[in-house]
Amino acid sequence: MIETVRRNYVGTAALRIIASDGGKVDLSGLTQLKDYSDARVGGKISVSATGEDSLVDLSKIKQLKKTDITIEDTAGIDLGSLESFNDGTIRMASTDTEARDLHVADTFSLGSGATIEVAGSTAAVVVGPGTPSGAADGSLTVTSGGSLFGTGSIVGDLVNYGLVGPGNSPGTLIIDGDYEQLAGSTLLIEIAGESVFDTLDIGGQASILGGTLEISFLDGYLPKEGDTFEFLLADGGVSGSFDSFLCDNCGALDFSFDYGSNYMKLIAGSSTTVPLPGGIWLFGSALGLALALRRRLAS
Repeated sequence: MIETVRRNYVGTAALRIIASDGGKVDLSGLTQLKDYSDARVGGKISVSATGEDSLVDLSKIKQLKKTDITIEDTAGIDLGSLESFNDGTIRMASTDTEARDLHVADTFSLGSGATIEVAGSTAAVVVGPGTPSGAADGSLTVTSGGSLFGTGSIVGDLVNYGLVGPGNSPGTLIIDGDYEQLAGSTLLIEIAGESVFDTLDIGGQASILGGTLEISFLDGYLPKEGDTFEFLLADGGVSGSFDSFLCDNCGALDFSFDYGSNYMKLIAGSSTTVPLPGGIWLFGSALGLALALRRRLAS
């Protein structure tokens, strides 16, 4: 059983793994791919699957970096255990109606320099168990029970049925497409200072169709009255509202919620509250709620 692949001397071209024309590359015993870059070569790992029913099986790999992945036609790459992806690109390029979705681990971190390109594809990247009936082609979909964290970029739409936490933390997750948050889902924003907090930066529209906004303060930080946190930006506009708000370490702090045509923000200790339309504000300190913060995996 192959357990490790590595380049064994300087000067060798970057590793390429290719399945085409119905071929299958079975690397299901592989547990890691070594970093192929160095100052003299600067190579990356390239993994591609093209053609009808071609398959690359990397189902035991949990971490990848400096890797470019391309999936076309009805081919597939099994990355079902992948928990973190850094400094590389996952490109879903198929326009075939029978294109396969790409499933990764239930908790997935998209790290610095990482991009997932799903725009225009007829398949989706799915984080979490199963595929909801509403999962859209050409999207990154976080299912109920799935968690997406990170500071990378998504070229395409992000649909949230589970948990999305921008940053690593804090940091910014960029979506070059639309963002949709569904009932039962959570957007987790961590805050370490007035100008140091997670941000979801959306190039398209943000549709908040329910779910929870969850806030956590890091490293003992607590805001003073009037501090503002613009945690969501959407060039294409913002619509809708969250169903609830949760904060496990806010103490006696109170917040107001402000939203404009292209942003959402929190204001600490403000006396002029802008209500969340149709929302239910639940403060852990006031109502005695105990919520164990779901901490993200380190990338």
